[in-house]
Amino acid sequence: MLMLALASPVTAHSTPAPLPGQYLAARVVETVQARLQAQGSTAIVSVLGRVADVAGIGADPEVEVGTVAGRWPRARASVPVRLSDSRGTRRLVTVWLAASDLREVLAYSNDYPAMVPGEKLQATPVRIDMACCEGPAITTLADVRGKRLRRAVHAGSPMLAEDLAAAPEVAAQQQVTLAVERGAVRIVVAGTALASGRLGERIQVRPQGSQRAVQARVSAPAEVVIDE
Repeated sequence: MLMLALASPVTAHSTPAPLPGQYLAARVVETVQARLQAQGSTAIVSVLGRVADVAGIGADPEVEVGTVAGRWPRARASVPVRLSDSRGTRRLVTVWLAASDLREVLAYSNDYPAMVPGEKLQATPVRIDMACCEGPAITTLADVRGKRLRRAVHAGSPMLAEDLAAAPEVAAQQQVTLAVERGAVRIVVAGTALASGRLGERIQVRPQGSQRAVQARVSAPAEVVIDE
């Protein structure tokens, strides 16, 4: 008698196909680009290299794009991306991004040391990728009047607002007018400021012909007064 063996039924566990890295890259770029545009940025985002396919995650997963740490946009940065599907499977991947922000800005024509007055600065319009730098760029030399450099700068670098600070009414080693007031009596002599000072601040000043410094209050540009 012919006996036939029946195969036991096998339960198949389907494994989802890997999530294409190309799909993930497009979702990340779309999200990050929209965030930058909402902030008023003109930077263009792209993916650095190739994003690998993600295995073990179901089709059409929820994609949660994190935030870029530190200054952004910049030339190169990473962003964390959390993936989750309907089965509860979760994955955390990192996507590397690049940003480019080409703009017409002013660049320094020469190297300048710190403390140079804004009126002495020269600049040339250039097209620069501003993803290199943080902070707003200066677009007209009228914006640097009454200011001075906070730090040394190099020729060809973009002129940034943070490069400059408001110039004090009196600068260190500047020749000033020193007034001495005692009631109705006012005596005016020349002097040299030994420190920089803003309006109302007290600084050390050496009167002309004297080796001894006195303390005086800044009363106007290039003017100080002893009124105590």
